[in-house]
Amino acid sequence: KLSGDDGPRLFVQMCVLAGCDYLESMKNIGLLSASKLILKFRLVSADNRVRAIVKHLNKQRPTDPVPDEYISRAMQAGACP
Repeated sequence: KLSGDDGPRLFVQMCVLAGCDYLESMKNIGLLSASKLILKFRLVSADNRVRAIVKHLNKQRPTDPVPDEYISRAMQAGACP
């Protein structure tokens, strides 16, 4: 169950992961993949959700990791408070 501001925050984070005007999407992550990842990690605090997703993706595809600067750029784009 979502509480308070979780719904809008999840939506913004999904949009940022899928790619937005402020940040390109991660490789092979579109709207469907982003929504699945956000829902999978919805119980992780909003502050740490994108970090947890990036860590998860880097474990899944170690030969094609997410760039180190992605999290800081996601924060600037509004995905992290």
